Amino acid sequence: MAHLTREEVLKSGEVNAEYRKAFEARPVDIGGADFFKLRAARAAHLEKLRHLYPIPGPIPDSVIETMHHVPTRDGSSIRVRVYQPVRSPPVGGSPLIMMYHEGGWSMGDLTDEDLNCRMFARDLGAVCVNVEYR
Repeated sequence: MAHLTREEVLKSGEVNAEYRKAFEARPVDIGGADFFKLRAARAAHLEKLRHLYPIPGPIPDSVIETMHHVPTRDGSSIRVRVYQPVRSPPVGGSPLIMMYHEGGWSMGDLTDEDLNCRMFARDLGAVCVNVEYR
């Protein structure tokens, strides 16, 4: 691998004009102190983009989705969505995949990993468990 020149290293620190324009447009307001308002704004923004996903919604002919509420010690519950392939499991059973969406244990929701879980269940014959944060 060739070493970079000084000019190439300096150029790598420049922000792409298209990225800068998108960042400055700020589709989600990240200011303010209300964490729950910020989380809701992020979810609303992502909801507007879901129609762009290759699989924007449930695919009942290929994957069965069920919602569960797992009780916790403090009396609350954690939402869990399970995705199971419609077709018969492979010999030896289906693989199990546990999904924990990105978001630093505070942002995001179950819909962040819907697409991946649907594809894993459909294409791999896996049972996929998608876990929500408290």
